[in-house]
Amino acid sequence: MATSSRLLRYAESRKNLTGSLLGLVGVGIALTGAAGGLWPLVVGGLYAAGR
Repeated sequence: MATSSRLLRYAESRKNLTGSLLGLVGVGIALTGAAGGLWPLVVGGLYAAGR
């Protein structure tokens, strides 16, 4: 059960939540068409920046 506990701690961590929120901002940018074909890089980059 230690693995489950570590995974849950990471999922609830401030770093992960911030990255996820910025990733959702990236999805919003992609939906407006501003990112074009590079949308996966935009979403991944914003998630990484939040971590």
